[in-house]
Amino acid sequence: MPQRQGTILKKCQCANQERCSHKWTLRYWADGRQRERSFGDELDGSGRPRYGSGRRLAQDAQLKIAHDKRARVFIDPKLGSVRFGDECEKWISRHAGTDTTKVLYRGVLRAHVGPVLGDRTLAAVAQARDDVIDLLVIRLGGASSSRRRLARALITGVLDEGVRAGKITMHRCDGITVLPSPAMTAMGITMISCFLRMLSFSRSPAGSSSR
Repeated sequence: MPQRQGTILKKCQCANQERCSHKWTLRYWADGRQRERSFGDELDGSGRPRYGSGRRLAQDAQLKIAHDKRARVFIDPKLGSVRFGDECEKWISRHAGTDTTKVLYRGVLRAHVGPVLGDRTLAAVAQARDDVIDLLVIRLGGASSSRRRLARALITGVLDEGVRAGKITMHRCDGITVLPSPAMTAMGITMISCFLRMLSFSRSPAGSSSR
């Protein structure tokens, strides 16, 4: 294949590379530098390798890189491989808010976002809409709405910045709705009921309760 589309090879010296356990390597050029991605053979239901599947994955990636370069939409996959937790820390440190706001964001990152998404790559979180919804709705289900909105703002803010910086092409975490928690909703209903009872009592005719 031409160098601009990359080269697929194995770095090992095995006699039968088609059936050895080493990964296939795709070498390609991006931003004037040679990059590499590795692809291992997939496993079947019995845990045995499907020989040749790793090479096909490398070929698919090679074709996508060539297509994206021709369409001028290519983004080096290495750029999206940065750790999401590190990108969160960077985003918070650059945030224009007050020191108190940054402390709140770091608290949410440390207690909630980090344990679930922190060790994933930026590119992986960009596609993990279901996991982000589970985090906001289930893991944080008992937290206040403001704390869940803070977590949502952190996640989407980091992903939006990743798109602007050219590290990822897009993300799937827009438009996630954060509803009031059931506990807060029940509390609100109780308070409204009490208020209506007090209002009704205050409007009753004087002395009506003594009849």
